[in-house]
Amino acid sequence: MVAGSNPAATTKVAVLSSEFEVIHLREILEILLGEDGKRRLRLRYMTNDELFACYDSELLLRNQSKKGIYEARRILMYLYLCT
Repeated sequence: MVAGSNPAATTKVAVLSSEFEVIHLREILEILLGEDGKRRLRLRYMTNDELFACYDSELLLRNQSKKGIYEARRILMYLYLCT
């Protein structure tokens, strides 16, 4: 990476009179890792608030009992308040 460069911006590089779009490392990783790898990369860059909301949504999607959802949310809130 060159100092002062913007890795998020899409750039083009001229090579032998042809233009090629630069593929960033993150895009290559997403291609190589597949769907599970994409999900893990997205989770890695989420904030704690986003992660807790995502987990809460997963609880509802798994159709657990109301008591199970309540207990999981109680534990999450405890962990959230301790951070």
